[in-house]
This record gives sequence, structure tokens and C-alpha cells, in this order.
Amino acid sequence: AIVRFFAGYQFCAKRANKSVKVITQYANDPTFNDQAKCKATALSQIARGSRVVFQVAGGCGLGALDAAKQKKVWAIGVDADQGFFGPHVLTSATKHVETSVYDAIIAFQKNPAAWKTGFNVNYTAKNGGVGYGKLSKALPKKVAAQYNASSAALLKLMASGKVKPPSQ
Repeated sequence: AIVRFFAGYQFCAKRANKSVKVITQYANDPTFNDQAKCKATALSQIARGSRVVFQVAGGCGLGALDAAKQKKVWAIGVDADQGFFGPHVLTSATKHVETSVYDAIIAFQKNPAAWKTGFNVNYTAKNGGVGYGKLSKALPKKVAAQYNASSAALLKLMASGKVKPPSQ
């Protein structure tokens, strides 16, 4: 999943700015909980010129969000909307787990006797399984409106299959 996050981020960053350089770095935290490791990793990236830190590291990633706040650069959260950490969080790449839960409940209600477990369903832009969080209130309103419009348009293109981000 992390490789797909990185690939999608790089794809979209290059769509937004062809000359952008994306630094990909792992904190090497097998527990995904060591915030100090992710903070040190993010601080290293910021020292190398990163102006946006996108963390995809669970609890460890909270350290990366803190590094971005400390160094006054943008952060992008993951999994859920992490904008509540502060205005330095530009947005978040979100997984809409509530969509899968809702779908499972509806399927069960339709036919409890036929309800099965033990299978996987991929949730994508097409079925409402992924998206992005609110944009930071620190953005000028005009910029936020442009970002929202371009992001919504790209999400729609991905949902239709007209744009397919790489998986690696």
C-alpha cells in the first residue's frame, strides 16, 4: 500500500508541477509507531529542500506532521482527514472506510442468509473508497478554490478510468 501511495503522490505532484522533485524516504519503523523516527526522516527531507511532507506511516507519521509544523512547511496527512493537527496540514489522502462498512451493512440487510465473509473488495476513486480531506484554511480562498476544482476534476477522471495513476 505504501508503494502505491508514493506512486500516486509522485504522479499527481508531477501533474501539478512537471519540474517538482519528489524525495521518497522510509523511516524504517517496523511498528509504524515511532514518531521520533518519522520526525527525523521528515526533518532530513526538509533540510534537503522539501516544502511538502506527505506521510504514509500511521502513528509514526505524526512525527512527520510535527516536523512540518516545526519547520513551517506543508504537510499532507493520510488515511483520515488530519487537518485538525493544524493549518500546516494542506490536506490528507483519505481512505473512506465508512463506505466499505456501509456497503457491508446494506449487503447484510438485503439478504442475511446469503451473507458471506472472507473476501476482499478494492475501494477506489470509482466506488468512493478514496479521496482527499479538507484544504487548509491557511490557503488563500482563491487558491483553495482552484485546488478543490482541479482535485475534484482529477478524482472524477480517475473514477472514470480516463486517468490511471501508476501503482509503483
